[in-house]
Amino acid sequence: MKTPSEIIDLLQPIISIYFYQIPYKHRAVLILSDSVAEISCKFKIRDRSPAENLKKIDFPDLVKKVKVPKKLSDKLLKYHELRNEFQHRSPIYTIEEKTSADSVVATLELIKFLWKKDALKDIPDWVGCGLRIINLFSSKGNMERRNILESKVINEMDLYLDYKMIETNVLIKEDGIFVRGDLTGSIIEKRLPKKNEAIIQVCLPKYWTYLLQNHTSTVLQFLNDLHVKEI
Repeated sequence: MKTPSEIIDLLQPIISIYFYQIPYKHRAVLILSDSVAEISCKFKIRDRSPAENLKKIDFPDLVKKVKVPKKLSDKLLKYHELRNEFQHRSPIYTIEEKTSADSVVATLELIKFLWKKDALKDIPDWVGCGLRIINLFSSKGNMERRNILESKVINEMDLYLDYKMIETNVLIKEDGIFVRGDLTGSIIEKRLPKKNEAIIQVCLPKYWTYLLQNHTSTVLQFLNDLHVKEI
């Protein structure tokens, strides 16, 4: 049986938040990871016992019911308790990036344990890329490869590559200025931004959600070149 589509869908906001610069994003990612872990356990139990009432079962008992191995169970329970700590008792608790990444990795391990070889069969490519990068940022990650990846994205990423633009001598009039364009009429040379536009360097890590979604093949090639572990 494949992982329910609801679980796969819930992985997408985790990646979107992790690779975008928003306040307290690592806390948000840990909360989402813990929620996905809890929902995954409930889905598996419901598959086996459709009539069972899961509303009042605490997370530790859910983990026991699906017979998660102790090493993984200890990780999941640690992140669940950490979530309870800052959500209910210490609202200013800070979550470090590595802890956030570790919680995502643990939840991914749980999904693979529950649904075995078909666990990630239907996962979108951009989410798969994001999970591979998050693994680099976790305590299991390789700091050297992480730094090289960041450097490659910033210095080698060609944002026109996926669009296969062909430079021509076509001239397009834009705000009274003639600039070089391609056969589709798209502008490919630099110009000053309009008053209602902002310049965003999307290759910086805080904007990688955009790259993962829109330039998946290029990011995937970088990961493969660096032999970053598959999910």
